[in-house]
Amino acid sequence: MKNYYEILQIPRNASNNQIKAAFRRLARQYHPDYNPNDPEAVTKFREIEQAYRVLSDKDKRKEYDRSLSPEIPTFQRSAEDFYQQGWHYAQEKNYQLAIAFYQQAIAINPQFWQAYLQRAEVYYHNQQDRQVLSDCRQVLQLKPDCSQAYYYLGLSRQRLGYTQSSLEAYGKAIAIDQNNPQFYYQRGLALEELSELPAARKDFQIAAKKFKQQGNFRRYHAIINKLKYVHKSYRQQQSIKWSKTLFIIFNLLKISFLSLLKPKTGLAESFFKLDRNQALATGILAAIVSSFFIAFTWQNWTVKSEFLLLLGWAAFPFITLTLSSWLGRKLSNKYGSFTGDIFLAGLIILPFSIIILLTSYLSINGDIIGAIIGVTGGYLTGILYYSYRHLSNISSQISLLLLPFVLGFLTVNIWGVYYYL
Repeated sequence: MKNYYEILQIPRNASNNQIKAAFRRLARQYHPDYNPNDPEAVTKFREIEQAYRVLSDKDKRKEYDRSLSPEIPTFQRSAEDFYQQGWHYAQEKNYQLAIAFYQQAIAINPQFWQAYLQRAEVYYHNQQDRQVLSDCRQVLQLKPDCSQAYYYLGLSRQRLGYTQSSLEAYGKAIAIDQNNPQFYYQRGLALEELSELPAARKDFQIAAKKFKQQGNFRRYHAIINKLKYVHKSYRQQQSIKWSKTLFIIFNLLKISFLSLLKPKTGLAESFFKLDRNQALATGILAAIVSSFFIAFTWQNWTVKSEFLLLLGWAAFPFITLTLSSWLGRKLSNKYGSFTGDIFLAGLIILPFSIIILLTSYLSINGDIIGAIIGVTGGYLTGILYYSYRHLSNISSQISLLLLPFVLGFLTVNIWGVYYYL
């Protein structure tokens, strides 16, 4: 006659949870209500009940264990037996019992990498991500080229929030097995999570193609629908980027022209309202926009040189103003920053570039255009002087010395290109 451990199909050192799980499984299988025409099921069910009553009671189990004769073999199985039983329970989604059997397999054979891998999969389905990471590392020590271990490593990293790190794991899984579409699909999801939509779309396309080649049309159509959503998200993302860019440009223009209304302190007040990165970006963007405006102005004035050459010359006013502010600070031994120099230069040259560009489109008397440019230049010269003083902290004497040199160079640059190119 089988002993109670054999009846419940559990090892001699089974835990209480294993005993309960085995009883529930076998009781469902052999319960008389489910087997009305099978008298053997009734007998089997009674054996199971008797075995459970004894083994589930701590004192009765001790007494029973002492009664077992050494000649009577207990329920001994190999690591492979436990592994197969664990796989069976995993398919039934009985994860706790599957983990217990995989544990028994590993205890018998610590080098059994398949048991670690299957236990990692069960841990993942059971939301135990830290254990997944541990088992995957163990698998990779025993079998470094196991693509599934890298795959589950990536899945758990991603669920734990380490999405960037998960990309590395998915990449290694793909490098080992380039024909598994699930690897590409999961990496695509990680890339989508990081808003790297073009790269995500590429991985989804590869996954869809491979699923189709395998005849898995359900997954193929699901990913095709996913691609439509990703494409829509990408277009929305690009639209948002353009909207942000337009907002920055609008804000730049607003700061610039509001500063004109307060010639003494306007630029300084605007600068101190921004942080360092905002001020730097504003100054550089103003320089880029003004360079294009000046180059377009020269083209409208029928300067026949290549546009890129004109664009290069158009950057000199900004460079001159930036260096003049920097030099003035050094000569005055005053505190300040190069970011402030860039901000000042960009927002001084931008209004001037707008005015000369607009006048290049006007069909009016040249003297009137000259007067408009002259008045604008004079007004901006006053703003430049006060900006030297309040934004760059340059002394009054050095500011007055810098102005004629700066204005002279700007005049030679603007009009020299018109006359000599």
